[in-house]
Amino acid sequence: MDAGLSADLSDVLRAFAETEDEIVHLGVVADSARMHELLALRRLFVEQFGIVNAALQKEPRLVQNADLMTQAMRLLAAFRSRNAINQADWPVIRVRDDPIAYREASQHVKEASRIFWQWTEDALGIRARNPAQSLANRDARIV
Repeated sequence: MDAGLSADLSDVLRAFAETEDEIVHLGVVADSARMHELLALRRLFVEQFGIVNAALQKEPRLVQNADLMTQAMRLLAAFRSRNAINQADWPVIRVRDDPIAYREASQHVKEASRIFWQWTEDALGIRARNPAQSLANRDARIV
């Protein structure tokens, strides 16, 4: 349940989670035929960080609670910056060529992601992803 959040924020977070899950999947399988798809999804994900940021800043529940807004912005910024560094360090061709090292190098992004999504669930009462499709479960299935 989305604990009184706007439909806009709920929809934005779900789309963001779906994109992230697909990026993780493509990065793990490292199928060279799908590297263009990975590149497109990475670009979309960068755009979605901005969309999530804007949706959070308009969310009435956060606007009314400065502490929650600060937490949301801080956690999203940490996730965004770790993702940006990871994308800069790991162009898709490098992901394709060394998926094991990519996976290891992506742990800091995975941790920032986990913290952000846990916060959305704990603080906002929203579960943006289906537990069966969570990053941890998907990683466990692919390994």
